[in-house]
Amino acid sequence: MSGIYNGVQSHIKQIYPSAMYVHCSAHILNLVISKSCGVRPIMNCLSLIGEIRDFFIHPKRKNVLSHKILNSSNDTTKKTLKRSCATRWIERYHAVHDFLELFEFIVESFSEISEWNDNDTSGKAQRLQKSILDGEFIISLLILSKGFGFGLPLSKHLQKVDIDLKLATRLADETLEEMKCFRNNAENSFKKIYTAAHDLAAQFQVEIIMPRVIGRQVHRMNIQSKSTEEYYRISIFNPYMDSYITELEQRFVNHKIKLNNFQSLFDTEENEDKFIQLADDYKDDLEFTNHSLLSTEYKLWQRRLKNMGKKPENALQAMTVCNKEMYPCVFKLLQILATIPVSTASNERSFSNLKRIKTYLRNSMTEARLNGLAMMSIHKDEQCLTVDAVLEELGKTKRK
Repeated sequence: MSGIYNGVQSHIKQIYPSAMYVHCSAHILNLVISKSCGVRPIMNCLSLIGEIRDFFIHPKRKNVLSHKILNSSNDTTKKTLKRSCATRWIERYHAVHDFLELFEFIVESFSEISEWNDNDTSGKAQRLQKSILDGEFIISLLILSKGFGFGLPLSKHLQKVDIDLKLATRLADETLEEMKCFRNNAENSFKKIYTAAHDLAAQFQVEIIMPRVIGRQVHRMNIQSKSTEEYYRISIFNPYMDSYITELEQRFVNHKIKLNNFQSLFDTEENEDKFIQLADDYKDDLEFTNHSLLSTEYKLWQRRLKNMGKKPENALQAMTVCNKEMYPCVFKLLQILATIPVSTASNERSFSNLKRIKTYLRNSMTEARLNGLAMMSIHKDEQCLTVDAVLEELGKTKRK
């Protein structure tokens, strides 16, 4: 798709040279989270969560967990463990969050299952229980929950249909700034995580201890530290947050480069050179390309922005206050910015819907019927479709 020689973008550029390729922002965030989870304890934690979820898929074992949850006095809203999505890493937030909320019931279920006569099942339950009642796992679980919490709001916004490149870049920058602040204050930030981990471990008489440190170690962290808290902060928290921040910073830099000239449409400070360059890039779409006229229109638009109480945050808001007759070139450039795709989430949802619609029972349906069912499924939230409207449409058709 993104190849500069034989990718889809190169073939489109041959026909439309001014077309801009923008990597799906939601996919970029997915790659950021995927790469940041490469820290070994974090990776082991995610793997173990998936293994435990698979363990409780079996109906008999699942019933044990369900009974523990139902008979509990805790007001938990979670009733089962969620599957850890193989491709959408941000969706793992729900798997991690639910696992953390049901942690107590999972441990109790393992204790009961370990008493069964089935040696394979009871042995596996004992092994999994021992694995999660470990200081490193508990700390990694809480770090993951916090880290995924930073990315979840951004992921939801990047999948909205009315978001543009400017707003997407701003939201990514705000998330990045918050994460940097959290990382720069590592001692206090991790202290809260460590305290929560210590309290959770204390419920099951588990002591969080520092692994043995020797002169030479190649298979795990071998950090000289003064305390257990410092050891886990240096060995897990810092590498995970550093990787997260670095990936987020590097992978969204191309979006900032593409937005560079478009930013002149929103700045109240003079950026005439960038505006002229932007107009030259899209000269085939503009009403006129004379630099003198463009400069005059830009100055008038600058005056309009300065007189506004609140500046527009995105292209759609700017278009509502931009007079098309007064600022024709500015309006057209805002229109172009608004149509630059930020993510392919809507397209991918249609693929998922198609898989559910076109089953083997409907394999011989016509194209018109398939399109109709797909539209109804994709736009199921629309309120315009009523029973009366359907009956009226059917009444217009000729009887066979």
